Amino acid sequence: MHRRWQTEFEQLGPCAQRDGDNIIYLLLTFADYEKHAVVKFDRQHCNFPFRPIKATVLHGGEYVDYFEVIRSLHSNPDASRLTEQVLGTKCLVCDSILCTNTWSPQTKLVMVRDEIAKGLRLKLRHGNRLMVRLLNPRVTKLHDEVWRYIETFL
Repeated sequence: MHRRWQTEFEQLGPCAQRDGDNIIYLLLTFADYEKHAVVKFDRQHCNFPFRPIKATVLHGGEYVDYFEVIRSLHSNPDASRLTEQVLGTKCLVCDSILCTNTWSPQTKLVMVRDEIAKGLRLKLRHGNRLMVRLLNPRVTKLHDEVWRYIETFL
């Protein structure tokens, strides 16, 4: 398993850093939002690659499970609509690679990284849409149709 872990680490690229034999830290960059996220992959208690890897995201100074971070997208009706627009009828939690029902030993950390990046990018888009809704009542010069048009780009 050590060889597989080393190969997975190398495939993550230069933004990945190992911490011992069981942990990989990964810096994700969202250039279009000028934001960064730190993801921690921990295989210590999960029997990787036969069980899903434990993926946590640095959130507010501590590492929080990835599903906890995106749960707001799953439970919020506006965010659910955005999720449907971007991903179709796909559920972020149930259809996740990290779900035990969809995980397989062939799943690569690169695939997990891409899914986490997609989920966090969706969360950033939802935050931008919320900002537009907060600004809408304060900026009265723009017509409602213009605000709806702006929202389609976010």
